[in-house]
Amino acid sequence: MLFIGIIHISCNEVDTKLERALLFSGDNYDELKYVLDYYSKSPKDSLKLKAAEFLIANMTILFLPAGVGIMERWNAISENIVPIILIIMGALVLNIVVIAIVVVFIKKHFEGDYEEVKRG
Repeated sequence: MLFIGIIHISCNEVDTKLERALLFSGDNYDELKYVLDYYSKSPKDSLKLKAAEFLIANMTILFLPAGVGIMERWNAISENIVPIILIIMGALVLNIVVIAIVVVFIKKHFEGDYEEVKRG
């Protein structure tokens, strides 16, 4: 009985993910629905239908709102691309330096120096 319940919940979750992906698909809804309808016509395409459902249901993982925002506003961003890249690179270098300083501080003040043990 427990096994049947787990399978039921798993199937419902896939359906929910598929429905959610279709809701977020926007202008691509018709194309995605066409693929699902096409493979659901023939029983011999059942594996292809399952594959299509899996891929569509997991497409939301690849949805990057920041990337979409950059593409939509590229005209405004492109004028300032050099300063943006410099700020990103500067923040990256600053982050690495701060992490290195914190690691050295922790090693010196909390871990102590390790003495080499002479063997033999």
